Amino acid sequence: MLLRAKYRTTIIAILLCCAGWLPAASQSVQLADTVQLLANIKVAQQLESTDLEGAKHIYRQVLQRSRQIGWRTGVFKYYANYTAVLMMQSSTDSSLALNLEALAMARRGSQPEELMGVLTNLGRAYTALDAHEQAIDHLLEARQVATQHQLTQQIGIVIDNLALAYAALRRFPEAIRYHHEAISYFGPQADTIGIAYSYSNWGIAFMRSRQYDSASSYLQAAATLNQHLNDNYLRLTILLNEASVLIMQKDYTAIRPLCQQALALAKQMGQAEGASNALYGLALADFFGRRFATATTLAGQGLQYAKEASTKSGMQKHLELLSELALVAGDLPLYDSLNRESTALSDSINNDVIQKSSLGLAIRYETAQQQLRIASLEKDQAVKRQWNWLLALALAATVVIGYLMYRMFKNRQQLAHQNAALQQHRIEELERAQQLLATQALLKGQEEERSRLARDLHDGLGSMLSGVKLSLGAVKGNMMLTDEYAQLFGRALDKLDESITEMRRVAHSMMPEALLRLGLQQAVQDFCDGLKNISPMKISCQLYGDSKRLSAGAEIVIYRVVQELVNNVLKHAQATELLVQVVQSADQISITVEDNGRGFDTSALPAGAGLQNVRSRVAYLNGQLEIKSSPNKGTFVHLDIPIDTPV
Repeated sequence: MLLRAKYRTTIIAILLCCAGWLPAASQSVQLADTVQLLANIKVAQQLESTDLEGAKHIYRQVLQRSRQIGWRTGVFKYYANYTAVLMMQSSTDSSLALNLEALAMARRGSQPEELMGVLTNLGRAYTALDAHEQAIDHLLEARQVATQHQLTQQIGIVIDNLALAYAALRRFPEAIRYHHEAISYFGPQADTIGIAYSYSNWGIAFMRSRQYDSASSYLQAAATLNQHLNDNYLRLTILLNEASVLIMQKDYTAIRPLCQQALALAKQMGQAEGASNALYGLALADFFGRRFATATTLAGQGLQYAKEASTKSGMQKHLELLSELALVAGDLPLYDSLNRESTALSDSINNDVIQKSSLGLAIRYETAQQQLRIASLEKDQAVKRQWNWLLALALAATVVIGYLMYRMFKNRQQLAHQNAALQQHRIEELERAQQLLATQALLKGQEEERSRLARDLHDGLGSMLSGVKLSLGAVKGNMMLTDEYAQLFGRALDKLDESITEMRRVAHSMMPEALLRLGLQQAVQDFCDGLKNISPMKISCQLYGDSKRLSAGAEIVIYRVVQELVNNVLKHAQATELLVQVVQSADQISITVEDNGRGFDTSALPAGAGLQNVRSRVAYLNGQLEIKSSPNKGTFVHLDIPIDTPV
């Protein structure tokens, strides 16, 4: 039942403290870019309580833009926030992998705040994976960095996570001592979030040491503070751990309201592990209340959530409860099957613990041996240096001459390489220029031909058909026809009206008047409105930001891209909902086309002419195209195009 407090502030507070720092390589980044990215991060953080996948999407956009403008702090903000969401989703392995990437980046830099934050996050991830020795190693290094650089505002977070690691090792005196020390840092800073999470973690330590009254007291203190914070993840943690205390005290009646609240909150947050734990508590309450059928249903649901969260301990306890329920029901074959599966999972969990413990001991042993070897080598080298310095002096003149000759050779070689690289660069620039001219000529020719055909259809064929309609109408008024022929004549006129309407629709599609007169956004809106009349699909068109006109060439190319993407959805997606979104800012325009159709495997993108046209048009505008899809899960297409691209 126990769910560790992830301490949401741990990941954010430490790494975001360097929000005002910009490295020398990115001094030219416009302030508006960083302000917008900070605003996006705040929006994503607010989404975390209701839409974790939506928050992750925004964080990925922050990473992409931060790398484009060379904003190192934005990249670390991505690591901090994205790994926090992964931990909330119980994707601890993925969080660990990203934090290891961030650690390599932090060690190459010179910002102690970054290094301390990543080390703390790795400690938390290793704790969640039950690799407690590695967790303590990283957290102790984080504390050393914080102490060395006087990062007193963040050291409380590091100490609180140390307490969690020691509690997981069942070293409760150290855990409680560290929690008490963490509170001594949070209190003077008036860090209510830190105090609340520390109280919650403190309660977990008391619960594991079977001091239930103290555990309940600290969990209640955390809940009181959270009434003002309104942190859903902390509330879920407190509810589940309060229920754990009651289970250990065998008070199964009182756990029902706690688990019901926790289940509703976990479903709202998409927290599969929390839902599994809440369902286990409800199933236990029904089991001891002799409501065996309901208990079986709840335990089965909890097992599914545990599988979704990939938590072996959760699956094992649900299987164990289900086997006992099968025994109560007298279904001995089912009891035997479930009991075997539960026992196998329990053995697997024990083996995992043994392997992780062995790995930690092996790493520590290898590290100690390596340090001894290094010390021995250093001693040998010191002796050798005493004997070799005379020889070094004798060879100094030779080395200097050789070095000068080597430098001369390397300079000549480097100059030759630079000339070759410059020549190759010029060739590539000429090739790109030729490709750009060819693409420009092709697109210009296509649009001119579309415009000519649209004018010919509208002005030529349209006028002719309208004239034919007027003539036939005049003939009908001057002829005496039987009822049968009058009906035939009327249907012919109706067909002629339909032909005129279809001809005008085709001409408008080839070159919309709204695109030429009112601009891109209005043309996209008219295009979507027109589709609503002929398609049963639910089509939503969203327009945001600046609506100033672009160059005529750019508007036509972007409109064709949107038209091609929407037509692909209509032809192939078999979707019921379609979203077309246009977001225009001062320096770029972003287009999103998303559907809930059948999707496809992006590793084997179709090589159709439509997709090739989209790619070539986006490349022509110096834009970036992103396609995400999977079978039966819809398709997401996003493109960013700089507005200042000359067309």
